[in-house]
Amino acid sequence: MFAHDRQPNRRSYDSAQWHSDIQFEPAPADYTSLRLTQLPKTGGDTLWASGYELYDRFSKKYQEFFEGLTATFVGDGFIKAAERNPKDYKIYTQPRGSPLNVGDELVAVHPVVRTNPVTGWKSIFALGPFPKYINELNEIESEELLKKFKSIIIEGHDLQVRFKWRNEHDIGMLLAFVVLLILGLTLDSHLGQPECFPHCHFRL
Repeated sequence: MFAHDRQPNRRSYDSAQWHSDIQFEPAPADYTSLRLTQLPKTGGDTLWASGYELYDRFSKKYQEFFEGLTATFVGDGFIKAAERNPKDYKIYTQPRGSPLNVGDELVAVHPVVRTNPVTGWKSIFALGPFPKYINELNEIESEELLKKFKSIIIEGHDLQVRFKWRNEHDIGMLLAFVVLLILGLTLDSHLGQPECFPHCHFRL
């Protein structure tokens, strides 16, 4: 779907970056799940990071600043895939899990910080390939802040957890997690092994 074999950097497509699912929908998921359908020969590990911890690593004044910001999220990878191969790939335009998620634009505006409605805990949400810019900042400021969020995740191994698919008994295993506080990343098999494109997982 995403023409991985033609990517200049085959590790740079959406699921191989830190991301939160369907941020580009007006009503993004609160929960999601991941199930293995085929075990890769190597790699395929999945990492999660705590958006709560990412938020908590900033000072109180920074947190207050972030809570006044919104970001524009775009699912441009899906749009480009549909434009490139319209016979095989189409964007489903009817309600996608919510009556708010309709049409083919795949653009939404959300707060940079999301709050868990049960616990009241706060999480940085504007991270990954989908947030394109922070609306209240200029272009340079927006780019710098999005890079800062990403660098803390990448360098903060103590806020990550890694799940390794070990053997064929893991096939069919279902992992469920809260999207509004968790960011995910799927590691490739060794570069050049095509069986990892597309990943042999699916989300519900």
